[in-house]
Amino acid sequence: SDEDICQTAEQEETAHLLLEQIQALGEPDASILIQKFYYHCNSGQIARMLHMNPAAVRTRCSRALKRLRKSLTDAGITL
Repeated sequence: SDEDICQTAEQEETAHLLLEQIQALGEPDASILIQKFYYHCNSGQIARMLHMNPAAVRTRCSRALKRLRKSLTDAGITL
């Protein structure tokens, strides 16, 4: 049906734009968000991967989410 095609295309475009916005945050913030929300890793696991302190991972994640929300809003993307 046409609805499925349109909905799928819209979801794919939104996912692509979201990934672009995440990558624009730079490292290590992009890696932290991807590991946390895509791979469901906890702060300790991410900290070991990125050679960081778990508290630093949590702080960077929180700040990166705030910046991501703002950049998505500025780009006219609502989730």
